[in-house]
Amino acid sequence: MNQPYDLDSGISEYFEFILKGNTYRFRYPTTRELEEFTGLDLHDEKSNNVAKDFLIKFVEKVNEKSPEFKDIIDDMSVKYWNRFNDMVKTELSSDGNQDSKNS
Repeated sequence: MNQPYDLDSGISEYFEFILKGNTYRFRYPTTRELEEFTGLDLHDEKSNNVAKDFLIKFVEKVNEKSPEFKDIIDDMSVKYWNRFNDMVKTELSSDGNQDSKNS
C-alpha cells in the first residue's frame, strides 16, 4: 500500500530574525496573500513602496519591549533592507523550510 505524502511535516508558519538586538518573527504569507504581490514592477518607486509595505505587514516583534519593525527599518541603512530582502527571498524559496536556518 502506498504511503501518502505528509505535507504538514517540517513546515513552519514563520521564521525569526534579529535586528539591532531585537528578535522579530516573519509569518509566511498565504498563497492568496502572495497574489497581491504579483505583477508589481519593483523598478517603479511607487510599486517598490507597495512591496515594502506588503513585506512589513508579515513582521511582528517577539518581545513586547522591542520597537515595531516598521519603526526602525526606515531609519536603518539600505544595507539592512537589502539583507532583509535577501533573507525573505531565501526563506520563501526554500523547499519546506529544509534550507532555512530556523528549520
